[in-house]
Amino acid sequence: MTARSLADLWKLIADNGRKEVFVFSERRLTYAGLLDRVRAFAGAFDSAMVNEGDRVIISSKDDLAYVTAVIAAMFGGVVPVVVSPDTTNDRLRSIARAAEASAIFADKSLIDTWGLQVPAVAIDVPASERTWFGKSAAAASNLPGEPRDPRCPADPDGLAYILFTSGTTSEPTGVPVTRGNLFANLATIASVLGVDAKSRIFNDMILSHADGMVQGPLLSLWTGATVLRAGGVSLPRLEEWLNSVRAMGATHFLTVPTVWTMIDRYASHDDYFDLPDLVCLGSVAARLDEPLWDRIERRFGKPLINQYGLTETVASALYAGARDGLGVKGTIGKPIDCDAMVGDGGELLLRGGNVIAGYWRNPARDALAFTADGWFRTGDIVKPLPNGSYEFLGRDKSKIMSGGFLIRPDEIDEAMMRHPLVTGSCTVGISDPDFEEVAATALEATGLSVAEATEFARRHLEPRKVPRRIIVVGALPRGDAGKPKLGAVREMILAAATTAAPVNKAQELVFAAAAASFRCDPVSLQRSTGPHDIEGWDSFSHINLIFAIEDALGQSLPAARVAAADRLGRFVDIVEDLQK
Repeated sequence: MTARSLADLWKLIADNGRKEVFVFSERRLTYAGLLDRVRAFAGAFDSAMVNEGDRVIISSKDDLAYVTAVIAAMFGGVVPVVVSPDTTNDRLRSIARAAEASAIFADKSLIDTWGLQVPAVAIDVPASERTWFGKSAAAASNLPGEPRDPRCPADPDGLAYILFTSGTTSEPTGVPVTRGNLFANLATIASVLGVDAKSRIFNDMILSHADGMVQGPLLSLWTGATVLRAGGVSLPRLEEWLNSVRAMGATHFLTVPTVWTMIDRYASHDDYFDLPDLVCLGSVAARLDEPLWDRIERRFGKPLINQYGLTETVASALYAGARDGLGVKGTIGKPIDCDAMVGDGGELLLRGGNVIAGYWRNPARDALAFTADGWFRTGDIVKPLPNGSYEFLGRDKSKIMSGGFLIRPDEIDEAMMRHPLVTGSCTVGISDPDFEEVAATALEATGLSVAEATEFARRHLEPRKVPRRIIVVGALPRGDAGKPKLGAVREMILAAATTAAPVNKAQELVFAAAAASFRCDPVSLQRSTGPHDIEGWDSFSHINLIFAIEDALGQSLPAARVAAADRLGRFVDIVEDLQK
């Protein structure tokens, strides 16, 4: 069947019975089990006196608990405010205040930490009670209230969820996505990627971000497919993680450009996606660099589709790849099922069923972000091409005005990315007494000197666009979606001017790199310190650690040894051997 409403989706769940909907590492949930879990949550919402339209904070470190809580809220007309389990106390409270949250459904440990003065229900399931096969009755039994069928409201203008994209202690920006927005984008993504009831979508992205939730669990529900998750990617377990794509029988593999870079640099084999039923590789959340795109397709022999979108477009709006109707490689693609045009200054404007109508109770932001006739201002500067694709030129919000001369940082970054040793480039403006601002660039590279990088910039850029300052680092600081954090990059560049000469001792070098990567005190680190000892040690910060060590050392670490480095002491051993 083709879903068109929550009622259609509820029938699809009931009809699919014992077919698997979620396969997460060692745990699985059938459609019948999901039906039981949704019914249990409906009773729990009643118990917490949560009504249709109320906003509820939802978060969990348990992927299955997280996903089923969000889905159950949507079916009941309750509005999930989806937040990451590592959200700080201040930010969580500001989000709850802005959303006027009626309750929190989260892990007990998070409930205790955040301390919101609203009704709270623990959704994490004790390990002894987890029975994620079949109907999963034990997994549903930890919730209070009397299970019942959800209401499945039909109004397309009702809210499906809210994501807050900025703000820490004041004025966070809420992106309210309606059921109409969500369903429109799900239909488009399913069509572009060729997802149907037989598909098995490998999507291990963060669930608190749109691409993780929408293009995984929600896309699987929309099509009657199965979503696969393997516990998250990290360099030490990269081979195990990639091998799980084959073991799980994936038909679609979706991830972000940063992970594609890691696969390109460190994966040992070429057959991870060598499955007859695997029809599509995907890159989301940021524009994929064209040389990397070429290498991926040549190496793995599968077509790749790059998606462009923002939280305000649900997930994606423009698509590029070697399929009919899509944009050409290297661009951000063509709009599918929505409209695009170029506004003042070359800014990309979007309008369509998948585009939100406005921000959460923020008319001032709406006035800046939308034209009078309803077009959404993306803030991205583009150039329309004759074939209907849009070439990405830069972001208006990050422009640099230097001595009255306009510099677009992305133009510098695109030029520097042509260097074969550069895997990342981020240009920012820094204050200058004579020019107001000057361009400064941080390059992610190994084995490249500042002098060589400067000479390369001079050959590929106009004289006034050559950065006044260039630093070479092991890794750029990035957010969850893999995009560079401009503020953190600026701080790196400014700090580099006053940093003392790098230390020589292996342990000092590694601990200093770890402290910078994980934002912790080096005094707290030991040789035995590993991912379980540091809250911020995740897949992306692990990559940052490796690049930071390589940068300080001035040479690459052996890939085979890096893959087995699961604690700081092993990195110290590697560095000591290289320094001999």
